Amino acid sequence: MPELFLSILFEPLTPLFFGKRQALSPYEYVRSSITPSIYTIGGAVLRMINEFCGLEFKEIEENVSEDLIQIKGPYVAAWLNGDIKYYVPAPIGYGEPLRTSPYLGYQRLDRIPVARMTKPLGIVVKDGLRLVEIRFNREGREWSIDLNSQAILRARMSDRTSFEMERVGRVVQHGTLYFRSMVESYILDSDRYGRTSKINFGCDVKIPEEVFKKLIGVKNAVLRFGGEGGVCKANVHSGEIPLIKAFRVREELERRKTLLATSHIALLKEDDRLYALGFGEIEWVLGKVELLGGWLTRSVKFKKHIPTLLPGSLFRVHSLDHPLIKHNEWYLKLLTTAIPC
Repeated sequence: MPELFLSILFEPLTPLFFGKRQALSPYEYVRSSITPSIYTIGGAVLRMINEFCGLEFKEIEENVSEDLIQIKGPYVAAWLNGDIKYYVPAPIGYGEPLRTSPYLGYQRLDRIPVARMTKPLGIVVKDGLRLVEIRFNREGREWSIDLNSQAILRARMSDRTSFEMERVGRVVQHGTLYFRSMVESYILDSDRYGRTSKINFGCDVKIPEEVFKKLIGVKNAVLRFGGEGGVCKANVHSGEIPLIKAFRVREELERRKTLLATSHIALLKEDDRLYALGFGEIEWVLGKVELLGGWLTRSVKFKKHIPTLLPGSLFRVHSLDHPLIKHNEWYLKLLTTAIPC
């Protein structure tokens, strides 16, 4: 059966809120993240499949669990000089281990093997996100990261006042006044192509043929996006698939390639060994770790709270085996997007 791929671009229509996945405290100030997580992107894709393809959410979740539906992302799509340019998070650190010896070339932090850096990539960006372009190499006939083409994505924020809602009853909870910032608009500054304010967020999707046929013609679909009533417009494309290598990453692993996390990457520990879900046992990491959770609306319960690598982290695995996840933890399959760097 042939592999069928689509890309979906989400255009913001209203102010957006991408919040922390944790309970709020009364009178807390909550600042939106600049970009959506793969949980936000994946949720929008699953709603599209439900609405336009007629699949029930239970069936969709089973397809995700069995890898029949795979969602890879997110990335930034920016309109520059009349063309769409694609960007992913820049590596948090860039370099090679100082030595090949595991004792001299690596250090261990909280039992996570960390390769030492020889030099940083770029500089720290205040109130912005550093990105690198992922472009189609016509000579090599493949999509690859261009570390020489970088951009800074900045968001214009606005402050709002809200009350926290009960997740089930959707009524205001007493004593839960809080303050938040929301993303009003974006500016992307490219060191190669200039500046633009026309920004979409995208993902690539591998789907069964019957879903592909129903989803391929979807244009200007209005969807909820993020929290606080955010709305976007979704358009489906079948031409360019910037993250195509993320679906075939096993080939890169077999060649011992260093991988760049473009989504959060789920970390699992078993028998005192650390694994990256969907990849294998970790050899080393250059990056950061944070706990990630969320809320399952249809199941009316919290997602499993797990440690994850942040987007922009670099890592390498030395064994392709990894623990299996439970069937009811299908959403962890969303935390598996990485490409060779």
